[in-house]
Amino acid sequence: MLLEKIEKSKLWNAFLSIERILLKICCFLVFVVLIISVFMRYVFKSDLYGIEEFVAILAMWMYMLSASYASYEDSHIKADILDTYIKNQKVLALDHLVVEIISTMVQGVFTVWGFQYAAWSFDMGNLSPYWKFPMFISQVSLAVGLSLMLIYNIYHCVKKAQKFKMLLIGGDRE
Repeated sequence: MLLEKIEKSKLWNAFLSIERILLKICCFLVFVVLIISVFMRYVFKSDLYGIEEFVAILAMWMYMLSASYASYEDSHIKADILDTYIKNQKVLALDHLVVEIISTMVQGVFTVWGFQYAAWSFDMGNLSPYWKFPMFISQVSLAVGLSLMLIYNIYHCVKKAQKFKMLLIGGDRE
């Protein structure tokens, strides 16, 4: 199957490894910067001026990478209330497929908006107040994160379509 080839491909696994590493680096750096900031403020009675700008950039990347990874794991928040009431596996698989298709379409719109926002931010050339970081750095995380979520939504859409197809062919058993 196509999905098995994708899941076993070196590119797919390298991509996921890079995403995990970047996520861990962002989390670690946010943690370290906040610890240093607290230490400076309460021990040395000093302040690291503009540190919030650095943390905001890291936090945006951390949030978007976390959201995209949750999308990959299919572990993001859901309101699957029908799962409790529907016992027929075919109907349940169809419901999951329809939800995934709608989610993928909405995610596509959000991804386009994310790229438009990043392009607008780049064109505006806004800089952070203290360190003069280009605001584009944090805002491009939206385009990257939303793109990753779209890729993972398409992946899950195909996976759920295959599951629905198998249930139609093979009956209700799993």
